[in-house]
Amino acid sequence: SQGNIFALDGSEQIAMLTEKLEMQNEAIVVAAEKFYGALDGFFHEEMLREDFLPARLRILSHHRQHCDWPLILQLADELDNSLSLLSATSFQILDLARAGMIDGDKQSLPRGFEELFSLAAVGRSLADTIRSCISDSDDNYVAWVEYHDAERKPGLCIAPIEISSLLTSLLYEKTEAIIMTSATLSINDDFSYFKRRTGLDLLPEPARELTLPSPFYFEDQVLFTIVDDLPDWSNCPEKKATAAISSCLIRLLSASKGRAIVLFTSHQQLKNVYREINRPLQEQGISVLAHGVSGDPYMLVKRLKNEERCCILGAASFWEGVDVIGEALSLIVVVRLPFWPPNTPLAATRMERLEAAGKSSFKDYSLPMALIRFKQGFGRLIRTDKDSGVFCVLDKRIVEKRYGTSFIKALPKLRQVRGDTDTVAAEIKKWLK
Repeated sequence: SQGNIFALDGSEQIAMLTEKLEMQNEAIVVAAEKFYGALDGFFHEEMLREDFLPARLRILSHHRQHCDWPLILQLADELDNSLSLLSATSFQILDLARAGMIDGDKQSLPRGFEELFSLAAVGRSLADTIRSCISDSDDNYVAWVEYHDAERKPGLCIAPIEISSLLTSLLYEKTEAIIMTSATLSINDDFSYFKRRTGLDLLPEPARELTLPSPFYFEDQVLFTIVDDLPDWSNCPEKKATAAISSCLIRLLSASKGRAIVLFTSHQQLKNVYREINRPLQEQGISVLAHGVSGDPYMLVKRLKNEERCCILGAASFWEGVDVIGEALSLIVVVRLPFWPPNTPLAATRMERLEAAGKSSFKDYSLPMALIRFKQGFGRLIRTDKDSGVFCVLDKRIVEKRYGTSFIKALPKLRQVRGDTDTVAAEIKKWLK
């Protein structure tokens, strides 16, 4: 980019500003090292008490009242100032470049200047984000530090707690009409949860609703199976859970000859299970691909489509947006009902607010979120009217807990088989034959 600047405009003023930009960049590196080093020193011991990585530690009031927090604020200000100076210098160069352009086209910039504009915008945005995370000036946001590796410095994250007011000001008030469409907007044909979360229930005129029937014949296309001889995951030690899940999956995936996506709610549990089942299934000629271990989601889905005996152990992004047509995906396994982990910063904050308002965080937040995610997971299986497959749940809470019926009702009417692992494996093999 600097080479392009000199080539396009050789003015001494731009050259001087470019040298200034280089020095400011070096100052940012030093300021960032100090800031994130201090942040790590402040939170590292707390991170070590977490059972698994990534560890997400919410920045709470007791952190901000700690005697060492003023140093964090001071170093954040220094980094903010460094980023602001770099952004200002970048815009100065851009203004000079535009003023000196001969062709008269002030709207378009050569490639080097486009990159500089991006740098200036990112610098300003990053400074604003750091200030928001550290200052706690907006009570509609939650901030946290995130460790993906115990040996590396943490990242700094922030997210809105409630999005309804943001959507109102940024979208609804500026748009005449909006159509929102998805297979998972409603829960048992009720749009109440979606409207509350998105602020549609606050509009002057009520949103009009429409539920359309599916074009698929689910009773003929899907077998719904529930494995009932596994432990109750809500009170099962992790080591025991890993062993039980692994033993079950080896038999189920053998019956389906791979061709499956296994959906987890925990990356750590996914990795633990992968280590247990990878070799036994490889010996049967079945490739086991693990999200976060074997490659990025796009590459894993591509292999699932192209390899005859292949399966994916997926989390997070694999619950939605995956589109695999035909026999390549014939089995979806849900290891646990997809309740959002209650200790994640955003979920914990939202649940605390609901409880403080006298509402049920489970009924008004955790359960609706889980039901929507459950429907999304089911939706990976049948993509056309010619698809056929098995949807399998390993969490017996779906039949033993009162709320379990909500998950079953969230699905279309299906043929259902419930039994131990061997019974379900035999039914999978029979159905897919």
